[in-house]
Amino acid sequence: MSDFREDVYKPYDEGKSKFIYIGQPRISLSDTEFYMMYQVKQDIDKLTLTIAESQAGNIVFKVFNLLGQELISSDINLTGKYQVVNIDISKLNSGTYVYSVISSDKEVNTGKFVIVK
Repeated sequence: MSDFREDVYKPYDEGKSKFIYIGQPRISLSDTEFYMMYQVKQDIDKLTLTIAESQAGNIVFKVFNLLGQELISSDINLTGKYQVVNIDISKLNSGTYVYSVISSDKEVNTGKFVIVK
């Protein structure tokens, strides 16, 4: 019996956003392996970070301008369940920004978003 359920843990497309895996998207019968998926959706004044993970832990969500200056940093305490976190971006000016999601094992995933006011 395989411990990888590809039908359950495959990234899926929901409009323009996709769930992105941090670490191996695996689940073990012994429940010792870790997986985390996240999705970032942009609204007018906030980013909504939807997180699904198998274990409690911490991640850091950061927003940078294109000069590399850190503008927002948010430590997020994971509960080992599905959760939604809102990041306030209302004070950011029009422009292109880069975000980073840094897991507790220091794996970094990045993306970008654009604000037009």
